[in-house]
Formats: sequence, structure tokens, C-alpha cells
Amino acid sequence: MKLCGPLGYPDDWDSTCLWDGKLSAHFGYPSSGWVLLSLLTTAYNGSLTIHLSDFYDPFWNLVDWLKAIADDDLPASFKIDEEGCYKDLIVRRYHGRFPTNADVEFRVNGDYWDEESNERKEGCFFLTRARRAQLLHEFIRRLDQWLREDYDADGWNRSWREEEPDNPFTDLKNLDIEGLRAKLRG
Repeated sequence: MKLCGPLGYPDDWDSTCLWDGKLSAHFGYPSSGWVLLSLLTTAYNGSLTIHLSDFYDPFWNLVDWLKAIADDDLPASFKIDEEGCYKDLIVRRYHGRFPTNADVEFRVNGDYWDEESNERKEGCFFLTRARRAQLLHEFIRRLDQWLREDYDADGWNRSWREEEPDNPFTDLKNLDIEGLRAKLRG
């Protein structure tokens, strides 16, 4: 984790375009109620993997978060509970030195256990500047691709579906991906 200054930014945040880049998101195969979400950026700070748990299903909130970003209702954030720690995905406007390369700041804050101090701390795990349209296109494209090609209902929310077979929130095939696409076109 790159150390950041008191406001949560690296010392060179405003002085360099190394923080501007394209974002890549990838959803792993569901297995035993877990999906890994990998975030990569062409910017300086690299990558992050977030553990998504079906016990705290984040996909419905993810879609709402993407809709807020598409509606330019910023800042937009939501927390992912990783069963023991959390990651907070945050998108807010960026009006800095290189606005042609980036119009939003995307960061993932969260908590972690610090072995050295033997206590829970909070920090920034991922920080980049990007184009809002590219961020949205990437998340929506990858989520749609994952649902069509890699989503396995038996690996996700299986026990919930058995307990409540008529509950539409137990099957991710019911996510409003078309509504997201319409916001991008609109």
C-alpha cells in the first residue's frame, strides 16, 4: 500500500500525470459463496483484489453505485463487506492539473489488521484518476460478460435460493444490466 499524506493523497498527486490511467475490472468465478474482484489500472499504483461474499452480497449495491456514477451523482460510494474487513469504493469529481486525461478520482479505502501495532487501521488501497465514461464502460462490460460467461448460480447464493426460491434478489441474473447500458446511451 503506497503511503499517502494527511489528506489521503500521495505527495505527488497534483504534480504528475502518473495517477491518470484506464481502469480494468475482472470478476472471478464464483466458488463456495465467494467471487474475487480484481481492479487494475495503467496508472502508477497498480492493482487490488477484493473478496466478494454472498453472505453480504454486494452486486445489487454495485449496480446502484454504477447508476449513481452514470447519473453524475458524485461523490458515489458503497462498502463491500469482506467478512472481517471492508472496502469502500469511492468515485468523486477530479478537477486537477490534467483534466483532459481524467475527470474522476476512483479510490478504494478500507480497514486492515496491522500486525506491527496489533490493531485495526484504515487506509487507501487503490487510488487512480480516470475518465468517468471509461470507468463505467469497463465495469458494465465486465459485469455483463461475467454474468453471461462465468456466473455459476450454484457457486453464489445457493442456500438463499433454496430458502427463498421466489426471491428475485437471490439470482444475479436479475441485475439491471440493461438499465445501466441505457444510462450510458442516454
